[in-house]
Amino acid sequence: MSSLFTRRLGDDILRNATGTFKPMKQVYLLALLAVQWTAVNAASPAERILVASDARVAEIARTVAETLAKDLPMQLDQTTKMISTVFVSSTKTFIYSYESTSMLDSTRMKPYLISKMCSDSNLRAFMTRGVMIRHQYTFPSGQSIALVEVRIKDC
Repeated sequence: MSSLFTRRLGDDILRNATGTFKPMKQVYLLALLAVQWTAVNAASPAERILVASDARVAEIARTVAETLAKDLPMQLDQTTKMISTVFVSSTKTFIYSYESTSMLDSTRMKPYLISKMCSDSNLRAFMTRGVMIRHQYTFPSGQSIALVEVRIKDC
């Protein structure tokens, strides 16, 4: 037997220098756990989203929205400010709310937002899992300017 590890009657064994076998089931299980732990922790956030349970995806999404919300309001350019972000579990929707002082054309904005959302691996993973990303723009008065929704089918 040239292999260091050998399988014999369901027990993992290791051939030692004298040629006798030593049961190594515990060592093998610990090594297997280490490999699994490394694989899980080495996975990118997008990969973890793709394999997570629906409940875990919702929890991650809520945490992302809450973390981003801590830095709001945030001025994005001369006329646009992001004012809030939330995740609504019941509809699986990220809602990004913006305030703008200029009129916006949603038909021109949609291709740009689709490109941005679909090229971000984490957002794309969320959308692959059925999450919609809604961008809603209003004037400071609260009057609606534009609404753009992005889903995985748009990518």
